[in-house]
Amino acid sequence: MSAEKVVFHGPAHTPVCTVEHGPAPEPGPGEMLGRVRLATICGCSVGLPQKCRQLFKYGHALLNNGTGFNGCYATHLVVRRGVHVVPLPDHVTDRMAAPVNCALATVVNAVSCIPGNENIAAEFRHQLNVGLENVTTGGDDVTPSYHGNSDVTSKGPIMVQGAGLLGLYACALLRERGYEHVYCTDINEERLKLVPRFGGTPVLAGKEDPEDSGKENTFHAVIEVCGAPSVVPSGVRLLRPGGTYVLVGMVHPQSQLDIRGDQIIQKCLSIHGVHNYAPWHLTAAVQFLSRTASKYPYEDLVGEEFPLSEFSAAAEMAERQVYPRVALKP
Repeated sequence: MSAEKVVFHGPAHTPVCTVEHGPAPEPGPGEMLGRVRLATICGCSVGLPQKCRQLFKYGHALLNNGTGFNGCYATHLVVRRGVHVVPLPDHVTDRMAAPVNCALATVVNAVSCIPGNENIAAEFRHQLNVGLENVTTGGDDVTPSYHGNSDVTSKGPIMVQGAGLLGLYACALLRERGYEHVYCTDINEERLKLVPRFGGTPVLAGKEDPEDSGKENTFHAVIEVCGAPSVVPSGVRLLRPGGTYVLVGMVHPQSQLDIRGDQIIQKCLSIHGVHNYAPWHLTAAVQFLSRTASKYPYEDLVGEEFPLSEFSAAAEMAERQVYPRVALKP
């Protein structure tokens, strides 16, 4: 059986990456060789190898580690023994599902940091490392206890900083959790056009804010998913005393923060850094997607589909941020 994979040579090389052809890898004991039907890339993917150096995460593992079939950019994938596998219901399409283990599961983890949402994925904790031998094909809808949260509806508005894929997922998840006022800010007007379709109120950064979205000391929580440290001072000003700031997007070293200790202490703020997620967050993300698949336009989050042989063109499209994600169809 033949296979193809994208090999990254580093940003200093020309070309940065090439597509290699060869035999498909032989899975080891307890492993399985999977066929990749669709994968997505974003602008931050171009500087691979990717960000996870100590923990193994599919799509974020160093691509020169092991077989080279550890990420999304190949025709095949070696599923390791003991990996957490979540079945997909038939009504969840490939375009809906492809970004889940990158973005939606991370958002589930981020929202769980906001008081009143700590148990958002608690019912799935027992499913740690399900493993291939325990996978079923059904995939139930989200349980009623996951939908809505009577404890959060009176706790004030939420601000999401960044209208990319994570920000749009956050708007939908927060609305389903019972928050009536979810605002999403971005500097890009085109990106903001999708926000109302995912339950949020768009706010153009630097412009007149609608309703109470620009008031200081108002917000119950702020979630940063834009990767820009310049938004943090305004986020701190927006938070009311005792508020929660969740930092997700600033995973790069150019993230020095212009903030003083007294600004945090005097308002008794809680600050959480969220990097990726636990297995139960992935399960909760799939269940959430399954239940809301017909409510939100998830397929519109994925733009053009490119063959694996045109990875360079797909990466260039992703850098332009025309779509929240660009698809590869090996």
